[in-house]
Formats: sequence, structure tokens, C-alpha cells
Amino acid sequence: MPSPIASSVRRSLRRLVGGAARRATRARRDLSLETFGLSRDDSGALVLRGDQLASVVRAHGSPLFVVDSAALDERIAAFAQVPRGCAKGVECFYSYKTNPVPAVLERIHARGAGAEVISEYELWLARQLGLGGERIVSNGPARSDEAIRMAIDIGALVQVNHCEEISRIAKIARSLGKKARVGMRVATEAGWGGQFGEPIASERAFAAYRTMLLRSELDIVAIHTHLGVGIHDAGAVDRLARDVIGFAARLRRELGVTIAIADFGGSLAAPTVARHDAVALRLNRTFSADLHAANPSRTLTIEAYVEALVRGVEACCREHDIPRPRIFVEPGRALTSSTQMLLCSVTSLKASGASAIHAILDAGINIAEPVRNEWHQIFVDGPARDEVEYRLVGPICTPMDTLAWSMRLPRLAPGDLLAIMDAGAYFVPFSTSFSFPQPAIVMVEDGSARLVRRRETFEDMVRRDTFTRKP
Repeated sequence: MPSPIASSVRRSLRRLVGGAARRATRARRDLSLETFGLSRDDSGALVLRGDQLASVVRAHGSPLFVVDSAALDERIAAFAQVPRGCAKGVECFYSYKTNPVPAVLERIHARGAGAEVISEYELWLARQLGLGGERIVSNGPARSDEAIRMAIDIGALVQVNHCEEISRIAKIARSLGKKARVGMRVATEAGWGGQFGEPIASERAFAAYRTMLLRSELDIVAIHTHLGVGIHDAGAVDRLARDVIGFAARLRRELGVTIAIADFGGSLAAPTVARHDAVALRLNRTFSADLHAANPSRTLTIEAYVEALVRGVEACCREHDIPRPRIFVEPGRALTSSTQMLLCSVTSLKASGASAIHAILDAGINIAEPVRNEWHQIFVDGPARDEVEYRLVGPICTPMDTLAWSMRLPRLAPGDLLAIMDAGAYFVPFSTSFSFPQPAIVMVEDGSARLVRRRETFEDMVRRDTFTRKP
């Protein structure tokens, strides 16, 4: 066991080196409240669209997901804009896996967007929300026969993921006595490969289309790709358009296949989220060096992305002398990330031998797992006060339940409310009932919060189980 003197020396060295590391790196610049439609009242309380967040938590409990309906509407409208001088824009199909909250999906669909689904459940949910096949795109590397059957039966667009799926999809279409509307997912050199799609460069993608052309059960109407890595600039959009439209031109030239739909997937980055790199995380964990917020000016706005994609596709079509296809996009993070926040509370504070105080929250990796690897702006409810270094940890009994190793926040006290921003992408689908019920979800609209998902109960957590109740 190390002696008290040795421990004291290590702490002193850590503070000394940590101070040097912080001075050597640029100062952290937080994103503003206005970026997220927030403000503070005279008492310093956080306010969203006229509603005090503390009052919303008092009504619905902590932790709590809060959806900003106005921000959601603005982002849907941005995808619907037609670039100046263009006859058409893009058609939007929201990625269900990103934030599968029915009330959110309903609002998105009511404003014109369709659904991109990867599973039988998501397809069922889209149907429950009233969508017809023409507003559904079915993707994914591991769909069940029933999911494929349902998609073909309602006339959804079925994107074939890999060559080995072709015969299975054709067989299901034949059993239904219908022609399946299909495309093939292709992988560009800059995008995801592996289990996703067939690469253009290796000729597998071209061979897949040639095989599909021989199956009378398939109606080839589309091409699909998904970059996977975040799109931040117009150059990446232009390169993607050139790769896909260039391949579509080859299909028309050599196989006589005219692509009616070019589906460019998602991957547009959320401007207010930044993924931590390994070095930054190590410096933060070891020496308390600041992690840095995203710089929204370095990421395309939705409007700029739509304009770059439409103009890029149209220019490539003119270059190759092929008809302009319908342009589909499948946004997830870019549409809903910044429209939702997670409110949570400080349950207690624990001093430690390290410089940082442990702030123990009622939200951890069970409902906020993305925070471990990404910058998410955090605001503290209440008046301004001096900043203190904290280690943000959750309620789960494992050291892995650490959301932030070192973060400077206004001095906290038990009961203080924190707002974790950008909780509208992968927070809800990655949430678990790990020792605690999952939180409620409310939607703020016109100054009032409407409950759209009630808090999970203990009974909900065991409802599917069979066991003998002891007296």
C-alpha cells in the first residue's frame, strides 16, 4: 500500500503536470444557451421556450428526456427546402434507429418525411404510425424474412444489402406474386464497407446489379449508399455524388438500367456534437486537460448540405447525360440530435484523493452512454457561480459508469439540475433498465410540456418474466 507521503507527491505531480497540460492546450469554449433555444430567467433558472426546466422536472421526475418541438420543426423544414434555381430538392426518410420515440416520429411524418427502417419492429412501427409503402425505405444487413415480406407486400423500397440477399428477396417476392421495388447498397472508397453493401471498386456492386437484372421478380429502381463517417463539408458531399452518379451512369450505359432513385443515406454531422479523439481523452483522464466543444461553423448546415447534394447530383447527371433521379436522404443525428436534451440531478458529491470531486448523478451509462465518447454541452440550472473540477459519474455500481473524467462546472450541490444537450441521437435506443427504470419523455410545445412516454415502472421491468411470487 502506498504511503501517505507517496500519495501526496503523486497528487502534487498530477496537479503540476495537469496545469501545464491545460496551459498548453487551447481554452475550452462552451456553446451558448441560444444555440439550443435556451435562456435563463432573472433567477438564473434554465428556460426552454418559456418553460422553466426545473418545473418540468418537478412535474415529471428526474432523469427526464425533453423534446423541443419547435427545434424539431425547424430542422424538418430545413431538409424540405429546395435550393434556389433547382426544380426539386431532396426527399427525407428519417432513420428510425436514431431516436425511435413514436411522438417524435409522428411529428416528423406529419411534416412530410418518410421512414428508413432496418428491422421488422421498425417497419411495424412505421405502419402503426400510418405510413404507406411509398414512404418507407427498408435497409439493413440482417432483416428477417417477415420484414422483407412485409416491405415487399406494401410496396416499400427494399435496398438489397449484399449479393447473397438477392435470391432470398426474389423468392419472397415470387411467393407473394409481386415485383419487389429494389436497389442495391453500394460502398464507396470513402464509406463504410464490411457487412454494409457491395463495393463499387471491386466490381461486386456491378455484378450484383447484373444478377438482379436477371430476376424477373425484381424491379430495379434505386441505388443506395451510406457514408458512415460524419459529413462536415461540401467536398465530401460532392465526392459522394460523383461516385454514386458515376456508377449509375455505368449501369445505364452497360446494363440499360436507369436509376430512378439515388439514396444517399445519412451521415450529415450534428454541428454541436464532437467525438473525442483518443489522445484528448487520455489527457483529460490523466491530467484534467479540457475536452472541447464542437465548432458549429465547421459543419455544413442542413440547408448547405441539401444544396451541395442537389447541385452535385444534377451536375453529374448533366456530365454523364443521364436523367436526374429522385434524391433520397436518410438523416438521423442531423435531424434530431440537438432537438432533445436529458435533464438529470446531482444525487450527492464525494471528495476523493484526486483533484476532481465525484458528482454522482441519477443518469449514467444506462441512459447517457454517448456522453462517454462525445462532447455534449452541459448546462447547470441556477445562478452563476465559480467553476469547480468534477468527475461526472452515474448511479450504476461499476467504475465504467463515468460520463466525464474531468469537467469544470459551476459549483454543484445535491439536488442541482443538469441539462445534457444533444440527447436526440442514440440516447433513447441505447438506454437500458440497468438497475433503474427508464425515464419519461416530454415534448415542450407552446410553453407547456406534454408527456409522450411515461416513466418505466418496476412492474414494466419484469412484465415479460415468469416467476413465483413469494409471500
